[in-house]
Amino acid sequence: MITQMQRPRRRPIGTIFFLVLLAGVLGWALFGIVTGRPLTTPFGDLRKVFALERDPQAAESGPAEGTVRVLVSGRAIPAYRKITRDDLWDRTRNRWAYTDVSDDMVESAGIKVSAADIVGRVLGHEKSPGYVFTEKDFLPKGTRPGLAAGVPAGKRALRVDVDKVLGIVGLQPGDRFDIVAAVPVDNAQAMKNSGFSGLFAKQMEMQARMDGAFKQARVNVLVQGGVVVTPLETRHVPITSSSLTQGTTSRTIPVQEMVIALEPDEVAPLMEALSVEAQVTCLARSGRPDDPLDSETPSSVPRAPFSGAFGQSPQSSSVAGNPSVSVVETIGGGKRELVPVPSGGGAP
Repeated sequence: MITQMQRPRRRPIGTIFFLVLLAGVLGWALFGIVTGRPLTTPFGDLRKVFALERDPQAAESGPAEGTVRVLVSGRAIPAYRKITRDDLWDRTRNRWAYTDVSDDMVESAGIKVSAADIVGRVLGHEKSPGYVFTEKDFLPKGTRPGLAAGVPAGKRALRVDVDKVLGIVGLQPGDRFDIVAAVPVDNAQAMKNSGFSGLFAKQMEMQARMDGAFKQARVNVLVQGGVVVTPLETRHVPITSSSLTQGTTSRTIPVQEMVIALEPDEVAPLMEALSVEAQVTCLARSGRPDDPLDSETPSSVPRAPFSGAFGQSPQSSSVAGNPSVSVVETIGGGKRELVPVPSGGGAP
């Protein structure tokens, strides 16, 4: 019996290729519609070809009568940054970001209208999207962008660890402050090391304790009228440690820092106070416009519990309101001693 040979079955290669191509085109078109990107084709934007989106610029009309169309920020712009064209572009509508403002407001507020007056200028503070630009938003022409732009002329910028400066957390860029450092003074130990003797030694010690002269601190004003350049920020600092079991390991620790601006002669005293681990405290100044700029925070010098111990003259020292005392060196039997006596020669 002769069997009929079966013909080989054809594979639908053309159909598979067409379906894959169709799926790719649809996926590409869907991606462009969702993201808002133009779907460029030989026939133009695919969304406009199929009437998926109308041209917003074609549908928009000019400004109303009595108003002026001015540029606004198209996105959030950080401080101390040079304005570029992209900062004034509305990516959602693919056009310039603008708004219509009345003629009177443009003239009275000094609103910038032309892009030539905005692009290339350095912004003096952070700006949210959708706001107009005025001259107050910018730093003087010629300012270099970046961190140095926020440093006032004549000052120096210093990055400090906020854990080492009490009271600085919460200040914002542009806020003014003073910085003081407190160092305890051990007058009791100084009196013991002085080797005083005689009738008035114990009386002076007792009067000094009653006057609180043994618990004092020297408070020095290190910074007058400093300015905050950048707000509080967290920086991850890499550190390396070694151990016998794990060898050398590297990790990062978070450090909260703030950049401040100081006078040139204030940098060294502040660095010295931080290096000796003195108690450094920040004093925020008033942010009101009527605050006097020439006001200063005074320093505090410890009171001398007795004359002669710190090189002061007898006329400049007293104990608990009593007359000043002088220190006299006595020699008896080949032994020298420092004996405090009243400077006026009066009885105890």
